[in-house]
Amino acid sequence: MESRTVHRAFDLLIRLKDIEAELDRMSRQMRYESKVDESFHAYAKKHGLMGRRYEEAYNKWMKEARLDYLMIDLD
Repeated sequence: MESRTVHRAFDLLIRLKDIEAELDRMSRQMRYESKVDESFHAYAKKHGLMGRRYEEAYNKWMKEARLDYLMIDLD
């Protein structure tokens, strides 16, 4: 019985470590996305981008940053 409890505790510890690693990865990704987004908004403001020009520049910026999933649908 004790052996089973030890194995369960060990399995739980492994799962918690995996969760911690995934949360760390997600945190890094969110910081990167925020940094790219803030950089673009500063660029757009500096160059007076608005409307369609803003959207097109935003999409280009996100594509170059490999953040395609954040691109604006221009249809």
